[in-house]
Amino acid sequence: MTRHESLAAYRVEAGIIRSPGKFEGSPSTSPRFWNLANEGGADWDAGQRIGFKIGPADTTDWPQLACHLDHWLYLEELENGFVMSVVSDVTPWELEPEGVE
Repeated sequence: MTRHESLAAYRVEAGIIRSPGKFEGSPSTSPRFWNLANEGGADWDAGQRIGFKIGPADTTDWPQLACHLDHWLYLEELENGFVMSVVSDVTPWELEPEGVE
């Protein structure tokens, strides 16, 4: 999902999705990365929590990610069906050092 498609599909205010649904309250980047994960494109997948290392290609459609190069964007589907998104400089191996391949 491109930036244009995401902004057309959701009501976004100040970079946050305000439309009701699973992405409500999440950054406008969330649907793009969620779709990418569902296509098997996550850099790290621990089942309910997935992660993407932010690189230069990600900033083409999403310039707000430029200040987060080499950080990780994590998505997690909560029990209530909402998707939580967090950008962090903590690697997956630091999050869950045991059992990560």
